Amino acid sequence: GMARFNRDLLEGVDILVNSNKPSSKGMENALKPLDLNAETNPFGTNVIATGYEKDGKMVRSPLNIVGSRGDAHVEGAWDEWSKNLPPQFLSKQPEALVKQQLQLTKDVKTEEFNKIMSLTNPTVKKQLLEDFAESCDASAVDLKAIKLPGQVQRVLLPLKTIKNDEIYAPGFDNGTKVALIRYPHAGPWEIPLLTVNNKNKEANTVMKNARDAVGINAHNASILSGADFDGDTVTVIPLTKTQSDGSIVPVVKMKTHNDIQIPALQDYDTTAAYGPDNYGWDPNKTKKAPYKLMTEQHKGVEMGVVSNLITDMYAKGCDNLDELRRADMYSMVVIDAEKHKLNYEQAYKDLGIEELQKKYQINPNNQKGYGGASSLLSRSKSEQRVVLRDLRVKTDPVTGEKIYQESGKATYVMNPKIRAKDPVTGKLIKDANGKIINETKNGSYKQLPDGSYTYDPGAYPGSSSNYYLRDRSTGITKIRQQKSTKMAEAKDARTLMSDYDPTTGTNSGTALPIEKMYAEYANFCKDLGNKARLAALPENAGKLKYDKEAAKEYKDEVLSLKEKLRKAQANSSRERQAQNMAYFTYRAEALDHPEWDNDTKKKHKGMALEHARAVTGAKKDRVTFSDREWEAIQKGAIAEDSLRTLLKNADKEDYTKRALPREDRKLSDAEITRIKNMFANGLEQKDIANTVGVSASTVSKILSGKE
Repeated sequence: GMARFNRDLLEGVDILVNSNKPSSKGMENALKPLDLNAETNPFGTNVIATGYEKDGKMVRSPLNIVGSRGDAHVEGAWDEWSKNLPPQFLSKQPEALVKQQLQLTKDVKTEEFNKIMSLTNPTVKKQLLEDFAESCDASAVDLKAIKLPGQVQRVLLPLKTIKNDEIYAPGFDNGTKVALIRYPHAGPWEIPLLTVNNKNKEANTVMKNARDAVGINAHNASILSGADFDGDTVTVIPLTKTQSDGSIVPVVKMKTHNDIQIPALQDYDTTAAYGPDNYGWDPNKTKKAPYKLMTEQHKGVEMGVVSNLITDMYAKGCDNLDELRRADMYSMVVIDAEKHKLNYEQAYKDLGIEELQKKYQINPNNQKGYGGASSLLSRSKSEQRVVLRDLRVKTDPVTGEKIYQESGKATYVMNPKIRAKDPVTGKLIKDANGKIINETKNGSYKQLPDGSYTYDPGAYPGSSSNYYLRDRSTGITKIRQQKSTKMAEAKDARTLMSDYDPTTGTNSGTALPIEKMYAEYANFCKDLGNKARLAALPENAGKLKYDKEAAKEYKDEVLSLKEKLRKAQANSSRERQAQNMAYFTYRAEALDHPEWDNDTKKKHKGMALEHARAVTGAKKDRVTFSDREWEAIQKGAIAEDSLRTLLKNADKEDYTKRALPREDRKLSDAEITRIKNMFANGLEQKDIANTVGVSASTVSKILSGKE
């Protein structure tokens, strides 16, 4: 939930719950029940016990506050969330906006690459190039674009007196038009267009100047695909800005609820449509349902199915509002199905989802001939299985592409209940005591040079590259695989487009412009990543020359760095314990929130890890550098291998700032033009400064004509 101090509560009332559930159901039904069987985490998330002072004494608060960075959620923490634009939002916007943001993103990446290439320390340069190459690979998969000017992340709070076309948004000028985005995002009809009114009396009473929050009414919450006021967050994008003379001018043109509306989606009650009451079933009286219930695991799968469907409908140019309504309604049912025990299979039939899949997801690779990801935007993150790879990855010296080594380890893990059979006779295999052997626990098949198999009851699967296990249904030997994505494995992103014909190896040209733009952007990221890997090769980046005299001159700094490295490495056992604890905590949360995007997942992983570190006493001590220590590194006082180890245990932000300092240098005419163009496109001055690599004051001087 989202806690807010309320002066208007009645005497004796401690907590008022804001909920979209009817009050007749009672407060307990408006709250998520505790899992009393979960001894370590009954709340299903990280919580911090808090207190407050009363009559000079500290009193334990009845509220458990969700942690942020191992502490109670501090003001301004939402600003730390990623502000990049995912394709599930941007791809549904006008082509001009998509083109603009993807180009700006490419410009930013190009600038970063050029700055790294200008470094003189080869070891630092190689480390940053390798990190940069990995980030390019990730960008090709997630397809995110740079944020829009003024874009922020905020938590929603309810206001009763704010008008339907207004929002209370501290930090924005009165009269500014803003758009609100909430994920998962189905289409522009879920984007309210509101005008900032920071004079609202109610808002200034309960949330004046709140740095992290905005206030809207229930009407606009329903437009945001049924958002709740229990901690739901939105991306706030200003579409206008106020000039120095007080006039308001547009800065971003995008589609919103004002342009496309599907009234049937507002106030759509999934429980009323497909809940237990419709089938005369009371879950409190009998556990057996008259229809198939959705599990937590299947919820994530089905969310992926309907999300891909909506994405592909847009990629294929769907503008039929009734079809979009049906798909969006089904996604709303899926989100609530596990929690509220909805009949999602009946919703699938009633809303004609199979018909939509047949129309917009023609897929010859699918056994049914339809369904599954069928455009670049949905295929990019789709899972692709590859042969298990060795952790060591080489770089192709010509192309810069990654060269993976197969691990050669055994692969197919049998069901522990499947009994071992001799591959020749088909008879059950028994040990010396006459006990039937279980394949996965007690042994494995070894493939001989002639292709036949022999059974070794003492070998464990995966213990040797010579051991293989048969598929229990076909008897065919399988090699162990690992998960990847289609985009990560594709050398050319165009092979994932909807108009690609694998039989001819060509694109027909029927794909819409936005899909083509994203394909071109993905290929740009892949090419830039390969270029960075090539530049990071020792023969290209060079090798740091160790200077004995410098080591003597900076001996105190060398000893200091060695001690910092020792401390950073000494905490490894507790850190592993914290990592394991955090994994299980996060996994429990993620199962309950299949709608989370990657940025939200990353945030909650971080929160879980901070909490686990506090419990285990682990501290991720990253090495940071003093000015003189960095000077010692630059002069060769640290040998290359030692410096590589040091950088891998160092605070990346710290050494990146030192390696790529911002300075008020003389800019070329081309760079000055570029700064002006970026500002004209709506990028903020501080973001322009980060991109070009100069101070914000330099950018300000250029834009004001003083330089």
